[in-house]
Amino acid sequence: MMTLDIPKLNEYQKTNFFSKVDKSKDCWEWQARRSPDGYGEVGLNHKRYLAHRVSYSISNGYIPQGMFVCHKCDNPPCVNPDHLFLGTADDNMKDMVSKGRAAIQTNLKKEDVLYIYGKRRCLTREVLSKMFNISSTIISNIWTGYLHSNTTGKKYVKGENFRIHPVDVTFIYKNKGIIKSQDLADHFRVSRPLISMIWNKRIYKDIIDEYLNMLK
Repeated sequence: MMTLDIPKLNEYQKTNFFSKVDKSKDCWEWQARRSPDGYGEVGLNHKRYLAHRVSYSISNGYIPQGMFVCHKCDNPPCVNPDHLFLGTADDNMKDMVSKGRAAIQTNLKKEDVLYIYGKRRCLTREVLSKMFNISSTIISNIWTGYLHSNTTGKKYVKGENFRIHPVDVTFIYKNKGIIKSQDLADHFRVSRPLISMIWNKRIYKDIIDEYLNMLK
């Protein structure tokens, strides 16, 4: 998944950024806008960024494209650069599973997992996360088969973007040859190669086949 490069902040922007941070504890918690998962969000140059990524960039410089900024402390609103480290998408998921967030998903009953998976076309991650009091990342990982694959039967395919909703996958696929790949990539904030992989059924094959079967 393509992510926005963090712009270089001037001294005023840095001061303004850290004015929204509570440094009274070991974890420096973001006090302004947060995402549904609890991660801090900050506006810079008319674009929105994750606060912990901005904090890491301020302290360590450029974040290579495709790299995640993970938390050692497993505390989403924390922006303490000493608590942050770089990792790949797989590293990020493994880090989540190895910590407390993995324990959350194990509390789900089999029927809950099947309900969440079955509603992937009609309910958003945010709605389901509130219903079951779990993070939307857990919902995404159930949809992609990274978690509870034995229950859902969904095989995890490396490269599938866990932030794309199954309805969006269908939209991207059915507009092959109609909407330019770059326009779709820009709209969904993903890379053009990912769009091509969806069009060629190299990823999300189960979702696309399900859609094609509905047309028969």
